[in-house]
Amino acid sequence: MGSNDNDNIDWCGPTSEIVNKVYPDVRVRKEGTIVLFTPIKPRAKQWIRANVQPDAQWFGDALVVEPR
Repeated sequence: MGSNDNDNIDWCGPTSEIVNKVYPDVRVRKEGTIVLFTPIKPRAKQWIRANVQPDAQWFGDALVVEPR
């Protein structure tokens, strides 16, 4: 387990079973002819900063992508 894996674990039930929850790093929404990528976790924001051109189109906090 990595150092951040504990963020995805909840304790529940009388037997204290471990239940893994999966939380997305990025929310993806198709909006007609564009797709919006909204980073949720800091590592998603860092990845976008490192891998997307600085002049990319943004709509609020969402990266706008036109699929081709």
